[in-house]
Amino acid sequence: MTSRVVWCVTVWRTFITTLLLLPILPLQAQMDSTLFSSRYAIDSTAVGELRLHIDNLSFFKDNEWDGEMAKGYTLPGLWLQPTVSYTPLKNIHLQAGLHALLYAGTIKYPSLMYQDLPSWKGDQYQKGTHLLPFFRANVDLGAVHIVLGDIYGGSNHLLPDPLYAQELNLTADPEMGLQVLLDLPRWHMDAWVNWQSFIFRGDHHSEAFCFGLANRISLLSPRSAAARKGYSLTLPVNILAQHVGGEIDSLGAVSTHFNGSIGIELQRQRPASWLQKWALEAHIVGYDQNKGNKWPVTQGWGAYAAASAQLKCGVGLKAGYMYNHDFQTLLGYSYYGTMSSTKAYRSPSVINLKADWTKAFSPHYAIGARVEAFAFFADKNSFNLSFGVFFRATPSFLLKKFK
Repeated sequence: MTSRVVWCVTVWRTFITTLLLLPILPLQAQMDSTLFSSRYAIDSTAVGELRLHIDNLSFFKDNEWDGEMAKGYTLPGLWLQPTVSYTPLKNIHLQAGLHALLYAGTIKYPSLMYQDLPSWKGDQYQKGTHLLPFFRANVDLGAVHIVLGDIYGGSNHLLPDPLYAQELNLTADPEMGLQVLLDLPRWHMDAWVNWQSFIFRGDHHSEAFCFGLANRISLLSPRSAAARKGYSLTLPVNILAQHVGGEIDSLGAVSTHFNGSIGIELQRQRPASWLQKWALEAHIVGYDQNKGNKWPVTQGWGAYAAASAQLKCGVGLKAGYMYNHDFQTLLGYSYYGTMSSTKAYRSPSVINLKADWTKAFSPHYAIGARVEAFAFFADKNSFNLSFGVFFRATPSFLLKKFK
């Protein structure tokens, strides 16, 4: 029996064991949308309200990773985001406060903790907690939302797995800059600039920002027979770009990297059935190093396919496979890329399996857990497992109603 077959058997045994254990828990909702996303629609009934919001995500995630692609680590911690909001008009929402990240067992944090390349970070540190100011202005123009300040980032962008690692919902700073959201009956667009590192003249770190454009185009009319039976057919098209360096950057190094994807997603929703939703997806992903020499590969591509299901008891299952030809991911897990800490693989492949459960106690409180496995096939195969437990709390309190 070849080593690849042995690894496949190991992966599937782990997956089946997880399936046998998870259904004993009474759960109800999908993890990413319930625990990691936020609603951007403005509540028109809240005009004149001054409210206190507490947004908290507590987590314990253990990554039992070993091999050249990634080393294991544990994330025991939480982030807390207390804010005060005011809705002066039915189409304007203002929010201001703080965002704090805390890991158990540490008292010192880098001032810059972005989803980035390590060389972007400055040498400044904070004590006690990683603390940032938070401000958001959300303007509703009908089909278009314009968001300035802290935007709706992370899982809200709806990027496929090879382009975005869900773990960044735990660890990354809130994305800040400009966001334009478009919602039409058959087209959702999310365009944003996340300004990750601002510099003054003479600073000893680089200017850096990330640009993203995510599109989801519905190929079925809402009035079609298939749509009435719960089917949807979607064309997702995504572009990500990271740029480092600027005209007043004292380091003088400029680099620009691109990721892109185009795919097709077939989904059926049946809320009353024990199988509430199933989906099939396939994507072609690409990478281009337009400027700079951070990585030895300058261009690459990959093919990713996945199948997922959501059960009425709250269990979610997903299995994915990716073939990689010199593709390097910017914000995804390293297993979807071609670069390890020591070498570049020519054509690796990876199997990713997920099993999770989520229970929503109310619109403001939810708990969940996820088991995830990566089987990486290259010069040397590796099997990597992670497990996490998460709790999201988003209570809101009315302070005063202005007439």
